[in-house]
Amino acid sequence: MNIVNKLTLRMLKENKRRTLVTIIGVIISVAMVTAVTTLFASFMNLLQKEAVADNGNWHVLYKNVTKEQLYEIKNDEETDTVFISRDVGYAELERGQNPSKPYLHVKEFDSTAFEQFSIELIEGRLPKTPNEVVISQQIIDDGGVPLEIGQTITLQVGDRYYKVDDDEGITNNSFSLVYNGDELAETIINTVEKEYKIVGIINAPNWEHSFSPAYTVLSSTHEAFIGANEQVNASVLVKKLNRSIFNHSNQLAENFGIEEVIFNDELLRYHGIVEGDNLNRTFISLVTIIIAIIVVGSVSLINNAFAISVSERSRYLGMLASVGATKRQKRNSVYFEGVMIGLISIPLGLIAGIGGIAITLSLLNGILQNVLNLRTELTVVVTPMSIILTIIISMLTIFISVFIPALRASRISAIDAIRQTKDIKLSRKKVKTSKLVRKIFGIEAEIGLKNLKRNKKRYNATIFSLVISIVLFLTISYFTNSLQKAAEMSNFNPEYDISVSFDQNFEQIDQDVIENIRSFEDVTDMNIIYYFGSIEGYVDKSKLSSSLKERSKDFPDMLEDGKYLYNIDVNVLEDEDLKSYVEQISVDFNPLINSDHPTAILFNKNHFYDMEKEKYVEEEAVNLDIGDKIALQYNDWVTEKRYQLAEEVEIIAEETEQLPLGIYNSTNPGQFILIMSKSSIEKLVGDIDIETGTSEMYIKSSDPMKTVEDLENIGINKDSIYNVYESKKNDEQFLFVLGVFVYGFITLITLITVSNIFNTISTSIALRKREFGMLKSVGMTPKGFNKMIHYESIFYGIKSLLYGLPISVIVMFLIYKATEFSYEYEFYLPWKSIGIVIVAVFLIVGIVMLYSSSKVKKENIIDALKQENI
Repeated sequence: MNIVNKLTLRMLKENKRRTLVTIIGVIISVAMVTAVTTLFASFMNLLQKEAVADNGNWHVLYKNVTKEQLYEIKNDEETDTVFISRDVGYAELERGQNPSKPYLHVKEFDSTAFEQFSIELIEGRLPKTPNEVVISQQIIDDGGVPLEIGQTITLQVGDRYYKVDDDEGITNNSFSLVYNGDELAETIINTVEKEYKIVGIINAPNWEHSFSPAYTVLSSTHEAFIGANEQVNASVLVKKLNRSIFNHSNQLAENFGIEEVIFNDELLRYHGIVEGDNLNRTFISLVTIIIAIIVVGSVSLINNAFAISVSERSRYLGMLASVGATKRQKRNSVYFEGVMIGLISIPLGLIAGIGGIAITLSLLNGILQNVLNLRTELTVVVTPMSIILTIIISMLTIFISVFIPALRASRISAIDAIRQTKDIKLSRKKVKTSKLVRKIFGIEAEIGLKNLKRNKKRYNATIFSLVISIVLFLTISYFTNSLQKAAEMSNFNPEYDISVSFDQNFEQIDQDVIENIRSFEDVTDMNIIYYFGSIEGYVDKSKLSSSLKERSKDFPDMLEDGKYLYNIDVNVLEDEDLKSYVEQISVDFNPLINSDHPTAILFNKNHFYDMEKEKYVEEEAVNLDIGDKIALQYNDWVTEKRYQLAEEVEIIAEETEQLPLGIYNSTNPGQFILIMSKSSIEKLVGDIDIETGTSEMYIKSSDPMKTVEDLENIGINKDSIYNVYESKKNDEQFLFVLGVFVYGFITLITLITVSNIFNTISTSIALRKREFGMLKSVGMTPKGFNKMIHYESIFYGIKSLLYGLPISVIVMFLIYKATEFSYEYEFYLPWKSIGIVIVAVFLIVGIVMLYSSSKVKKENIIDALKQENI
């Protein structure tokens, strides 16, 4: 080891605090990259296993191929493994006890297919000949037919034929039976008698859902058993899995006359290969942004650390230059420092990242399996590629971080370094400040501002650290909000715990029962909502939602005289519940109950899945304004008559965020919600006799299980009570798991940024001991010194926010555009998070400045003036 490297190691040992902060920052950075790549590999592995459990381990399925076509598929250059299967047909299950599953579905698999379709044998063995079968355990448990291993069964196997009015034909629908009214409208035709020996019992395969019309029976087949005119299904695993699979497979099918090709989209998606998948594009875009955030934050921290190191070592680097050290030696001393930091930090970061994910997954595995209904455990998967990728990213991060400081170190001249004039250059123009600063804030503020201008590089390094911190926090905060928004748009998550259905309108419900329920000890919130049957209203073209306006351009026939007929979800609340709701949204209650004409609150938010755009969309449901009136009509489902309601309804308020308990957003583009009082609906309906409405009670409870018991005890029919608490528990567990990963990520990001700020500011303050000593020597009091430090903190905060907030908005908008592949909603700013950031910036800077300045405040003036380095 040469003398320069020895001196570098000595400097690292002498500046233990800065070295430790740098090492910790790099370890966190490496751990985060490791955690992201490991978690990604682990989840992809889990999802692949789940996809295989659901649909089998195959990539391409060629339907109904002949023996000759099968030969061509097997000899294709891209084919790795081929296994065959075929549907033999359906047979009636004699003595079956479940009318929803009257059939057996007989299929044939070859030996490889039994493995690749994840058939789980409970007892016995798998069939080896076409005369042997394994049966689903559900035939015994759910169907009530006591079949046994060794028993021989005779089945009449054929096709399911249905006839409903003039519609008839063969159905292979494996999801439901065909009914005509309440009667089964199908039977088995074209039957062939087959005799099978039961040799094993299997768990019900995943395609045999609870609502499937048939239980599974599997027999054996082989290529040798296929006749010249018979057809089978050929499932293929390809050699090289890439996007060319789609074109190649379709071309192969076209070349050899194969009519139908099916791709295992779910499995291919989790291998990162899917054709035209918006969700995949969204995921890749977001992961790319997250990795970029980690790298930028890490580069910021490490770069500042090495820049500070070079600044601290500038005098000794100049002395080395004076005794003959070359530019290359000085530059390599900084690279050597980076290598030393990397050698310590990268292995520890890898261990910390993998260990952290392993511990997290072991603690959350039970919850994940329960929430996501997983059949397999989520195990930590560490691939060589993920480790190599992490090391490469970490090495590049360190190299980028040390490049500029190393370049700067090589250019340090002996005279400038010894005189210490490189960083601080006093020129009138450079340190000029506005006269208003002294006038408004005093001389301490002016000195503080001049200090920042004199130490331009250190000042900019600190500002850069703060800006990065602001951007990281706001970006992750917005990312979290985007995940919640996506979950909200794609799932119905009721706020209530219990609902009670009444086949009565609000006039028929016993009010004493309602008041009794309100008095339950555990009931924290409650709503009674009355629903009409079918209410519609015409809305002018100019008032339509954006999606309907777009659609009307392509389909003008959807408009009638320039108007569109909306479905309107009219919800009537009890006066007490309505009053509580309007107080929450700051709306006057009086016009809703005392107006001489019908009035309503318009809830004007709608989210739905747009089939054409292949994304979730959120928009204003209708462009009605406060004061607008709309005429409504009622469709009686029983008499099939349409009634024009007595008066127009006036919109007196509009709401887009908060709905009453029990009401949820519209889920199609031609619908909006009106909330009304009893008195308004009575004015609206007039003399029309409406008997088709129903009422629902929605309850939030601190103890839902006890509340259900209390409801049953006062005579509420058990069948009319729906306890959604259990399903909500799963949703809450999912959000908890999501929160662990998201907020764990935020915590690590925060550690990087806070250590970055602490390292930069504290070192900067420590390097200014001579400056502070000089100020004290000319009469600056401790009070004035504190005042100067406070103003410097304010200047740091203001400037960092001026840069950080606009950059954050740009990055947030990029995330918004990334989610737009799958979700369409208006861009918004997280004002609460922005407020937290503004307070946090001044708080963090202030605390670090005060902490660092307290270390030099008691410094002896003479010692401080003699100080040349920390």
